[in-house]
Amino acid sequence: MLAGARMGSPVPVVLLSCGSFNPITNMHLRMFELARDHLQATGQYHVVQGLLSPVGDEYGKPGLVATVHRMAMVQKAVAASGWLSADPWESEQGSWLETVRILRHHHNRILEEGIVLGNAATSGVTTTKQEDLVDGSHPRGAKRKQKWESGGCVGKRIKTVTGDEHTGNDGVEQQEQVESAVAVMEPTGGETAPAGQPRVMLLCGADLLKSFQVPGLWDLADVAEIVGRFGIVCVSRCGYDCPKIIYESELLWKHRNSIHLVQEWVTTELSSTHVRRALRRGASVRYLVPDTVVEYISRHGLYQSDEEEGKDRFAPLAPLARRRQKADGAAETTADVANDNAIAETTNRTAGTASVTVTGVAIAALK
Repeated sequence: MLAGARMGSPVPVVLLSCGSFNPITNMHLRMFELARDHLQATGQYHVVQGLLSPVGDEYGKPGLVATVHRMAMVQKAVAASGWLSADPWESEQGSWLETVRILRHHHNRILEEGIVLGNAATSGVTTTKQEDLVDGSHPRGAKRKQKWESGGCVGKRIKTVTGDEHTGNDGVEQQEQVESAVAVMEPTGGETAPAGQPRVMLLCGADLLKSFQVPGLWDLADVAEIVGRFGIVCVSRCGYDCPKIIYESELLWKHRNSIHLVQEWVTTELSSTHVRRALRRGASVRYLVPDTVVEYISRHGLYQSDEEEGKDRFAPLAPLARRRQKADGAAETTADVANDNAIAETTNRTAGTASVTVTGVAIAALK
């Protein structure tokens, strides 16, 4: 619990939801209402704003429509809200970003720009005007300073495991190292939020909480920072036992007081996947998504292809897998060059040729 809560002053909270919003549905909006009601009912928090952060085109998920359309739909969906805003920063970065980096960005933005508390959402929030989106242009905002991105915390960030490989298991050695990583992530004096400063929390569904258990999907140091440093508000869905998910994870159990579980008693299986499927089949999606979004989808002819069928839904999500892929790609390139040179050298010795190596490729001239 934060100092403000102990003193009886509710801690201001900014709820952040990251996702495809492909398309945004009424359930996405409903989650914000549920989360706000839950947090404020505790008497410890006052929710001042909700941010919806659509992922960029670089996410690479099959069936993902262009960012310009998804941003436009989110903007239309929240237009009538007094506290929800669409934030374009994540989609403007030109590359896929881990969730923890997005949280850090908004944490720093709040500290640097300040928040106006009260009925109005905020004064320093990045939003995108609708007219900047529907004409096909892509919003571009000024990039803000990110203290946490490269050493903004005390100490040096450590690897989650010893060596080059990540097992994805909650082993003792790995767990100890993750805890050490969290210990050195305490912000310096200049980055500590003053009394009354809003706290950023990640708003998510139970499926994301469950994904923390998938071996190799998440870097445990990222999970530790997301849960321990920022906090999570998780809205349950049918088929997920969230208390059990937390109980079965040593890392989540350790930070269980920072995980707020919200029960949706009006159960529904509504999801963007169901909406896209209905649209592909020519069925109505009215009352599943905001009317303004239905009109936008119809006007632009979105979600008519079936290219996403049969794809692995976790494939584009895995932060750890993506890091590994980059590292493996670089290692393979180096190994291939070395192997080519070795083969060329052997061939040259055997055939009695003279060779010259240029940028790792052996060019041989027969005598």
